[in-house]
Amino acid sequence: MTFGQAIEELKQGKKMHRSSWKENSPDIYIYIQNGMFIMRYLNFKNQEKLEFPCFCSADYLADDWEEYK
Repeated sequence: MTFGQAIEELKQGKKMHRSSWKENSPDIYIYIQNGMFIMRYLNFKNQEKLEFPCFCSADYLADDWEEYK
């Protein structure tokens, strides 16, 4: 799905990720918190879950968005 479609899913409280992220980072996804896109991932070195506001402009144009499960 496109990023525009993913935004609609995010607004409903779903977690989303790009299918291309699963290959290198299977535990990474985004969600909306307080009106900001937040990325969450698992640091494999120490199993710490990290969260930060983010986004890359290439992600806005991607069409491989899907729900994170």
